[in-house]
Amino acid sequence: MMDAGDNDPFQSITAVYASHKEVSLEQLGKLSALKDRVYGLRSKVNGILVLSTCNRFEVYVDGAEPGVLAEIESMFQSMGVSPKVSRGRQAVERIIRIASGLESRIIGEPEILGQVRREWRKARERGYTSPLLDTVFHQAIVTGKKVRSQTGISRGHASYPSAAVFLAASKLGTLNGKRIAVIGAGDAGVGVLRVLCNEFAPSKVVVYTRDPMRAADSVNEACPGVEVRAREKLYEDRGFDVAFIAVDDPKGLVIDNGLAGIIVDLSIPPVVEGDNVYGLSDLEDVIDNVVEERRKWIGDAEEIIAEDLDRLEERLRQRNISRLLKLLVEYADHLARVESSKSNGCSDTYKILSSYSRKLLHPLIVGLRETASKAWRLDDFIRILEENYLEKLGGEM
Repeated sequence: MMDAGDNDPFQSITAVYASHKEVSLEQLGKLSALKDRVYGLRSKVNGILVLSTCNRFEVYVDGAEPGVLAEIESMFQSMGVSPKVSRGRQAVERIIRIASGLESRIIGEPEILGQVRREWRKARERGYTSPLLDTVFHQAIVTGKKVRSQTGISRGHASYPSAAVFLAASKLGTLNGKRIAVIGAGDAGVGVLRVLCNEFAPSKVVVYTRDPMRAADSVNEACPGVEVRAREKLYEDRGFDVAFIAVDDPKGLVIDNGLAGIIVDLSIPPVVEGDNVYGLSDLEDVIDNVVEERRKWIGDAEEIIAEDLDRLEERLRQRNISRLLKLLVEYADHLARVESSKSNGCSDTYKILSSYSRKLLHPLIVGLRETASKAWRLDDFIRILEENYLEKLGGEM
Protein backbone atom coordinates (compact mmCIF):
# COMPACT_ATOMS: atom_id res chain seq x y z
CA MET A 1 0.00 0.00 0.00
CA MET A 2 1.28 3.47 -0.87
CA ASP A 3 1.65 5.94 2.00
CA ALA A 4 1.66 9.73 1.96
CA GLY A 5 5.42 9.96 1.52
CA ASP A 6 5.23 8.09 -1.79
CA ASN A 7 3.34 11.02 -3.27
CA ASP A 8 5.80 13.61 -1.96
CA PRO A 9 6.89 15.80 -4.92
CA PHE A 10 9.92 16.86 -2.85
CA GLN A 11 11.16 13.32 -2.19
CA SER A 12 14.21 13.71 -4.46
CA ILE A 13 15.56 16.65 -2.42
CA THR A 14 18.02 16.16 0.44
CA ALA A 15 19.67 18.75 2.68
CA VAL A 16 23.01 17.97 4.34
CA TYR A 17 23.96 20.75 6.73
CA ALA A 18 25.57 22.20 9.84
CA SER A 19 24.68 25.55 11.38
CA HIS A 20 25.43 27.72 14.39
CA LYS A 21 23.00 25.51 16.33
CA GLU A 22 25.17 22.42 15.91
CA VAL A 23 28.80 23.58 15.62
CA SER A 24 31.06 26.51 16.42
CA LEU A 25 31.60 29.45 14.07
CA GLU A 26 35.22 28.32 13.73
CA GLN A 27 34.11 24.93 12.42
CA LEU A 28 31.65 26.59 10.03
CA GLY A 29 34.49 28.69 8.69
CA LYS A 30 36.42 25.51 7.88
CA LEU A 31 33.41 23.98 6.12
CA SER A 32 33.24 26.91 3.70
CA ALA A 33 36.42 25.55 2.10
CA LEU A 34 34.38 22.56 0.86
CA LYS A 35 32.22 24.59 -1.49
CA ASP A 36 34.12 23.89 -4.72
CA ARG A 37 34.52 20.20 -3.83
CA VAL A 38 30.77 19.86 -3.30
CA TYR A 39 30.00 21.53 -6.63
CA GLY A 40 32.42 19.07 -8.21
CA LEU A 41 29.68 16.44 -7.70
CA ARG A 42 27.32 18.21 -10.13
CA SER A 43 27.61 15.50 -12.81
CA LYS A 44 26.35 12.88 -10.36
CA VAL A 45 23.06 14.60 -9.42
CA ASN A 46 20.12 16.36 -11.04
CA GLY A 47 21.02 19.59 -9.26
CA ILE A 48 23.00 20.91 -6.30
CA LEU A 49 23.23 24.18 -4.38
CA VAL A 50 25.50 25.24 -1.52
CA LEU A 51 24.39 27.88 1.00
CA SER A 52 27.52 29.03 2.80
CA THR A 53 27.42 31.91 5.31
CA CYS A 54 29.19 32.68 8.58
CA ASN A 55 26.35 30.90 10.43
CA ARG A 56 25.76 27.85 8.24
CA PHE A 57 27.06 25.51 5.57
CA GLU A 58 24.21 23.69 3.82
CA VAL A 59 24.11 21.50 0.73
CA TYR A 60 20.79 21.00 -1.09
CA VAL A 61 20.77 18.15 -3.59
CA ASP A 62 18.14 17.01 -6.08
CA GLY A 63 18.24 13.40 -7.24
CA ALA A 64 21.37 12.17 -5.45
CA GLU A 65 22.15 8.49 -5.19
CA PRO A 66 22.98 7.20 -1.68
CA GLY A 67 26.68 7.01 -2.57
CA VAL A 68 26.76 10.71 -3.46
CA LEU A 69 25.09 11.70 -0.20
CA ALA A 70 27.60 9.56 1.70
CA GLU A 71 30.39 11.36 -0.14
CA ILE A 72 29.01 14.76 0.91
CA GLU A 73 28.68 13.63 4.53
CA SER A 74 32.26 12.36 4.39
CA MET A 75 33.42 15.84 3.33
CA PHE A 76 31.80 17.32 6.44
CA GLN A 77 33.36 14.63 8.61
CA SER A 78 36.81 15.34 7.17
CA MET A 79 36.44 18.78 8.79
CA GLY A 80 35.47 17.26 12.13
CA VAL A 81 31.72 17.90 11.69
CA SER A 82 28.92 15.33 11.73
CA PRO A 83 26.21 16.91 9.55
CA LYS A 84 22.48 16.72 9.95
CA VAL A 85 20.35 15.39 7.10
CA SER A 86 16.78 16.31 6.10
CA ARG A 87 14.84 14.82 3.22
CA GLY A 88 11.78 15.60 1.13
CA ARG A 89 9.29 18.12 2.48
CA GLN A 90 11.36 18.55 5.66
CA ALA A 91 14.38 19.69 3.59
CA VAL A 92 12.24 22.13 1.58
CA GLU A 93 10.65 23.50 4.75
CA ARG A 94 14.14 24.09 6.14
CA ILE A 95 15.30 26.38 3.33
CA ILE A 96 12.01 28.31 3.51
CA ARG A 97 12.45 28.77 7.27
CA ILE A 98 16.03 29.92 6.70
CA ALA A 99 14.97 32.50 4.09
CA SER A 100 12.24 33.68 6.47
CA GLY A 101 14.77 34.30 9.25
CA LEU A 102 13.48 31.63 11.65
CA GLU A 103 16.73 29.63 11.71
CA SER A 104 19.07 32.59 12.20
CA ARG A 105 21.06 33.35 15.35
CA ILE A 106 19.04 36.55 15.49
CA ILE A 107 15.43 35.79 14.57
CA GLY A 108 14.21 37.69 11.52
CA GLU A 109 17.59 39.11 10.51
CA PRO A 110 17.34 40.53 6.98
CA GLU A 111 20.75 39.57 5.58
CA ILE A 112 19.95 35.87 5.15
CA LEU A 113 17.25 36.53 2.54
CA GLY A 114 19.78 38.30 0.33
CA GLN A 115 22.34 35.58 0.94
CA VAL A 116 19.90 32.87 -0.15
CA ARG A 117 19.01 34.87 -3.27
CA ARG A 118 22.65 35.45 -4.22
CA GLU A 119 23.72 31.81 -3.70
CA TRP A 120 20.76 30.59 -5.74
CA ARG A 121 21.43 33.07 -8.56
CA LYS A 122 25.12 32.13 -8.77
CA ALA A 123 24.40 28.39 -8.75
CA ARG A 124 21.67 28.75 -11.38
CA GLU A 125 23.86 30.87 -13.67
CA ARG A 126 26.59 28.23 -13.48
CA GLY A 127 24.19 25.41 -14.33
CA TYR A 128 24.39 23.71 -10.95
CA THR A 129 20.68 23.74 -10.08
CA SER A 130 17.74 21.72 -11.38
CA PRO A 131 14.20 22.90 -12.27
CA LEU A 132 12.94 21.52 -8.95
CA LEU A 133 15.65 23.27 -6.92
CA ASP A 134 14.94 26.50 -8.81
CA THR A 135 11.24 26.21 -7.96
CA VAL A 136 11.97 25.53 -4.28
CA PHE A 137 14.47 28.37 -3.85
CA HIS A 138 12.22 30.80 -5.69
CA GLN A 139 9.43 29.88 -3.27
CA ALA A 140 11.80 30.31 -0.31
CA ILE A 141 12.53 33.88 -1.39
CA VAL A 142 8.86 34.67 -2.05
CA THR A 143 7.81 33.31 1.34
CA GLY A 144 10.73 35.00 3.09
CA LYS A 145 9.54 38.37 1.76
CA LYS A 146 5.95 37.61 2.70
CA VAL A 147 6.85 36.67 6.27
CA ARG A 148 8.71 39.93 6.71
CA SER A 149 5.95 42.06 5.19
CA GLN A 150 3.01 40.39 6.95
CA THR A 151 4.53 39.92 10.43
CA GLY A 152 6.79 41.85 12.80
CA ILE A 153 9.51 39.19 12.63
CA SER A 154 12.05 41.70 11.25
CA ARG A 155 11.04 44.84 13.13
CA GLY A 156 13.80 46.77 14.85
CA HIS A 157 17.56 46.75 14.36
CA ALA A 158 18.42 43.28 15.58
CA SER A 159 21.12 42.00 13.23
CA TYR A 160 24.72 42.54 14.29
CA PRO A 161 25.48 44.83 11.30
CA SER A 162 22.37 46.98 11.83
CA ALA A 163 22.87 47.06 15.61
CA ALA A 164 26.47 48.15 15.03
CA VAL A 165 25.46 51.00 12.75
CA PHE A 166 22.69 52.30 15.01
CA LEU A 167 24.83 51.94 18.13
CA ALA A 168 27.47 54.17 16.52
CA ALA A 169 24.78 56.61 15.38
CA SER A 170 23.38 56.81 18.92
CA LYS A 171 26.83 57.70 20.27
CA LEU A 172 27.40 60.46 17.71
CA GLY A 173 23.82 61.62 17.24
CA THR A 174 23.93 60.72 13.53
CA LEU A 175 26.25 59.24 10.91
CA ASN A 176 25.28 61.83 8.31
CA GLY A 177 28.37 63.68 7.13
CA LYS A 178 30.72 61.37 9.05
CA ARG A 179 33.91 59.67 7.83
CA ILE A 180 33.49 55.90 8.08
CA ALA A 181 35.93 53.00 7.78
CA VAL A 182 34.75 49.40 7.31
CA ILE A 183 37.40 46.70 7.75
CA GLY A 184 36.25 43.49 6.09
CA ALA A 185 34.13 42.84 3.00
CA GLY A 186 32.49 39.55 3.98
CA ASP A 187 28.83 39.10 4.87
CA ALA A 188 29.04 41.18 8.06
CA GLY A 189 31.05 43.99 6.46
CA VAL A 190 28.73 44.20 3.47
CA GLY A 191 25.77 44.09 5.88
CA VAL A 192 27.17 47.13 7.71
CA LEU A 193 27.59 48.95 4.39
CA ARG A 194 24.06 48.16 3.29
CA VAL A 195 22.49 49.51 6.50
CA LEU A 196 24.85 52.48 6.62
CA CYS A 197 24.14 53.65 3.09
CA ASN A 198 20.40 52.96 3.24
CA GLU A 199 19.88 54.86 6.49
CA PHE A 200 22.51 57.62 6.49
CA ALA A 201 24.56 59.90 4.21
CA PRO A 202 28.17 59.74 5.41
CA SER A 203 30.66 62.11 3.79
CA LYS A 204 33.17 59.34 3.12
CA VAL A 205 33.20 55.54 3.36
CA VAL A 206 36.37 53.48 2.86
CA VAL A 207 36.38 49.67 2.86
CA TYR A 208 39.60 47.84 3.69
CA THR A 209 39.91 44.24 2.56
CA ARG A 210 42.53 41.66 1.63
CA ASP A 211 41.34 41.44 -1.97
CA PRO A 212 39.91 44.77 -3.23
CA MET A 213 39.31 43.50 -6.77
CA ARG A 214 37.30 40.51 -5.62
CA ALA A 215 35.26 42.56 -3.13
CA ALA A 216 34.50 45.50 -5.43
CA ASP A 217 31.24 44.14 -6.89
CA SER A 218 29.58 43.14 -3.60
CA VAL A 219 30.75 46.33 -1.88
CA ASN A 220 29.42 48.63 -4.58
CA GLU A 221 26.19 46.68 -4.81
CA ALA A 222 25.63 47.40 -1.11
CA CYS A 223 26.87 50.99 -1.18
CA PRO A 224 27.62 52.52 -4.62
CA GLY A 225 30.65 54.76 -4.89
CA VAL A 226 32.49 53.39 -1.88
CA GLU A 227 36.28 53.45 -1.99
CA VAL A 228 37.80 49.96 -1.65
CA ARG A 229 41.41 49.73 -0.50
CA ALA A 230 43.86 46.96 0.40
CA ARG A 231 43.98 46.14 4.10
CA GLU A 232 47.66 47.15 4.28
CA LYS A 233 46.65 50.75 3.54
CA LEU A 234 44.73 50.80 6.81
CA TYR A 235 47.89 51.64 8.73
CA GLU A 236 48.38 54.84 6.71
CA ASP A 237 44.93 56.25 7.46
CA ARG A 238 43.55 57.95 10.56
CA GLY A 239 40.92 60.42 11.60
CA PHE A 240 37.74 58.43 10.95
CA ASP A 241 34.69 59.21 13.03
CA VAL A 242 33.69 55.54 13.16
CA ALA A 243 35.41 52.30 12.23
CA PHE A 244 33.49 49.04 11.89
CA ILE A 245 35.64 45.90 12.11
CA ALA A 246 34.00 42.80 10.60
CA VAL A 247 36.65 40.28 9.57
CA ASP A 248 36.29 36.51 9.31
CA ASP A 249 39.99 35.93 9.98
CA PRO A 250 41.62 38.55 12.25
CA LYS A 251 44.99 36.80 12.08
CA GLY A 252 47.72 39.34 11.44
CA LEU A 253 45.39 42.33 11.75
CA VAL A 254 46.55 44.92 14.31
CA ILE A 255 44.46 48.03 14.95
CA ASP A 256 45.08 50.73 17.51
CA ASN A 257 42.46 52.93 19.11
CA GLY A 258 43.59 55.99 17.16
CA LEU A 259 41.99 54.75 13.94
CA ALA A 260 38.64 56.35 14.78
CA GLY A 261 36.76 58.16 17.51
CA ILE A 262 34.44 55.16 17.89
CA ILE A 263 35.29 51.58 16.96
CA VAL A 264 32.64 48.86 16.71
CA ASP A 265 34.23 45.41 16.54
CA LEU A 266 31.95 42.62 15.22
CA SER A 267 34.77 40.11 14.73
CA ILE A 268 35.11 36.73 16.44
CA PRO A 269 37.53 36.76 18.20
CA PRO A 270 37.64 40.55 18.76
CA VAL A 271 40.46 42.47 17.11
CA VAL A 272 40.82 45.49 19.39
CA GLU A 273 39.95 46.62 22.91
CA GLY A 274 39.71 50.04 24.53
CA ASP A 275 37.46 52.67 26.06
CA ASN A 276 36.25 53.78 22.63
CA VAL A 277 35.61 50.20 21.45
CA TYR A 278 32.21 48.50 21.44
CA GLY A 279 32.07 44.74 20.90
CA LEU A 280 29.58 41.93 20.43
CA SER A 281 28.43 42.03 24.05
CA ASP A 282 27.38 45.67 23.60
CA LEU A 283 25.54 44.78 20.40
CA GLU A 284 23.80 41.85 22.05
CA ASP A 285 22.39 44.18 24.70
CA VAL A 286 20.89 46.26 21.87
CA ILE A 287 19.60 43.16 20.10
CA ASP A 288 18.10 41.19 23.00
CA ASN A 289 15.15 43.51 23.59
CA VAL A 290 14.28 43.58 19.89
CA VAL A 291 14.51 39.80 19.56
CA GLU A 292 12.10 39.26 22.43
CA GLU A 293 9.51 41.32 20.56
CA ARG A 294 10.17 39.37 17.36
CA ARG A 295 9.61 36.02 19.05
CA LYS A 296 5.94 36.92 19.44
CA TRP A 297 5.58 36.64 15.65
CA ILE A 298 7.09 33.16 15.22
CA GLY A 299 3.69 31.41 15.25
CA ASP A 300 2.30 33.74 12.55
CA ALA A 301 5.42 33.24 10.44
CA GLU A 302 5.16 29.46 10.71
CA GLU A 303 1.52 29.57 9.60
CA ILE A 304 2.50 31.51 6.46
CA ILE A 305 5.31 29.03 5.75
CA ALA A 306 3.01 26.02 6.19
CA GLU A 307 0.36 27.51 3.88
CA ASP A 308 2.89 28.40 1.17
CA LEU A 309 4.53 24.99 1.44
CA ASP A 310 1.16 23.24 1.07
CA ARG A 311 0.35 25.32 -2.02
CA LEU A 312 3.77 24.63 -3.54
CA GLU A 313 3.37 20.92 -2.88
CA GLU A 314 -0.04 20.88 -4.60
CA ARG A 315 1.29 22.81 -7.61
CA LEU A 316 4.13 20.35 -8.03
CA ARG A 317 1.79 17.36 -7.73
CA GLN A 318 -0.50 18.85 -10.37
CA ARG A 319 2.51 19.58 -12.57
CA ASN A 320 3.72 15.97 -12.28
CA ILE A 321 0.25 14.60 -13.00
CA SER A 322 -0.07 16.90 -16.03
CA ARG A 323 3.17 15.49 -17.42
CA LEU A 324 1.84 11.95 -16.97
CA LEU A 325 -1.53 12.77 -18.54
CA LYS A 326 0.13 14.43 -21.52
CA LEU A 327 2.17 11.28 -22.07
CA LEU A 328 -0.90 9.03 -21.79
CA VAL A 329 -2.90 11.11 -24.27
CA GLU A 330 -0.02 11.31 -26.73
CA TYR A 331 0.54 7.55 -26.53
CA ALA A 332 -3.18 6.81 -27.02
CA ASP A 333 -3.19 9.06 -30.08
CA HIS A 334 -0.05 7.32 -31.37
CA LEU A 335 -1.73 3.91 -31.03
CA ALA A 336 -4.83 5.19 -32.86
CA ARG A 337 -2.68 6.40 -35.76
CA VAL A 338 -0.71 3.15 -35.91
CA GLU A 339 -3.86 1.04 -35.95
CA SER A 340 -5.59 3.26 -38.52
CA SER A 341 -2.55 2.98 -40.80
CA LYS A 342 -3.20 -0.75 -40.89
CA SER A 343 -6.55 0.08 -42.45
CA ASN A 344 -4.88 2.01 -45.29
CA GLY A 345 -4.99 5.22 -43.29
CA CYS A 346 -8.76 5.34 -43.12
CA SER A 347 -9.71 8.57 -41.32
CA ASP A 348 -12.89 6.99 -39.92
CA THR A 349 -10.81 4.27 -38.24
CA TYR A 350 -8.56 6.87 -36.64
CA LYS A 351 -11.55 8.87 -35.40
CA ILE A 352 -13.18 5.80 -33.90
CA LEU A 353 -10.00 4.62 -32.17
CA SER A 354 -9.15 8.11 -30.94
CA SER A 355 -12.65 8.57 -29.50
CA TYR A 356 -12.48 5.12 -27.90
CA SER A 357 -9.10 5.95 -26.28
CA ARG A 358 -10.34 9.26 -24.86
CA LYS A 359 -13.40 7.61 -23.32
CA LEU A 360 -11.29 4.79 -21.91
CA LEU A 361 -8.79 7.20 -20.35
CA HIS A 362 -11.30 9.72 -19.01
CA PRO A 363 -11.98 8.04 -15.62
CA LEU A 364 -8.24 7.51 -15.18
CA ILE A 365 -7.56 11.18 -15.89
CA VAL A 366 -10.27 12.26 -13.44
CA GLY A 367 -8.85 9.96 -10.76
CA LEU A 368 -5.31 11.18 -11.24
CA ARG A 369 -6.33 14.85 -11.10
CA GLU A 370 -8.48 14.30 -8.03
CA THR A 371 -5.76 12.52 -6.06
CA ALA A 372 -2.98 14.86 -7.20
CA SER A 373 -4.08 17.62 -4.82
CA LYS A 374 -3.51 15.60 -1.67
CA ALA A 375 -1.30 12.99 -0.11
CA TRP A 376 -3.12 9.85 -1.20
CA ARG A 377 -3.01 6.12 -0.75
CA LEU A 378 -3.25 3.57 -3.51
CA ASP A 379 -6.60 2.29 -2.23
CA ASP A 380 -8.00 5.87 -2.45
CA PHE A 381 -6.91 6.05 -6.07
CA ILE A 382 -8.45 2.63 -6.88
CA ARG A 383 -11.71 3.60 -5.16
CA ILE A 384 -12.00 6.75 -7.30
CA LEU A 385 -11.31 4.75 -10.46
CA GLU A 386 -13.89 2.15 -9.50
CA GLU A 387 -16.53 4.81 -8.88
CA ASN A 388 -15.83 6.52 -12.21
CA TYR A 389 -15.74 3.33 -14.28
CA LEU A 390 -18.83 1.86 -12.57
CA GLU A 391 -20.66 5.11 -13.21
CA LYS A 392 -19.75 4.86 -16.90
CA LEU A 393 -20.86 1.23 -17.03
CA GLY A 394 -24.15 2.07 -15.32
CA GLY A 395 -24.80 4.90 -17.69
CA GLU A 396 -24.48 2.62 -20.69
CA MET A 397 -26.57 -0.26 -19.37
